[in-house]
Amino acid sequence: NSPATQVPVNTSSSEVKEEPKPKFVVTNLKSYPSQWSEGYSTRDFVGTVQVDRSVDYISLEADLYDKKGVFLYRCDKQIHDGIAPKIKINFSISCPNLPPGIEQRYHRFKINVF
Repeated sequence: NSPATQVPVNTSSSEVKEEPKPKFVVTNLKSYPSQWSEGYSTRDFVGTVQVDRSVDYISLEADLYDKKGVFLYRCDKQIHDGIAPKIKINFSISCPNLPPGIEQRYHRFKINVF
């Protein structure tokens, strides 16, 4: 058996720089209720999203809130097409079959993009 060899360790303070996260701009937001069916309702959210650099995909979330700002429900959508910088992409997020009571309590929404 040979003695273990010590390997020098690089202890420099160089950090791995993370690439900055893409910046998204969401505009032209609208919300539309759809027909009710057996106590359930559907709500659609449409808008335009633009990103500052190329991305492989975009994830969108529509968060629904009541008048007091209490979170009620979340719907999501992914766009998997390669997205070029500064290109405006129209999107639609559908919230089908919202549980009973959500539509009546719904007051505002927020779109999250990442």
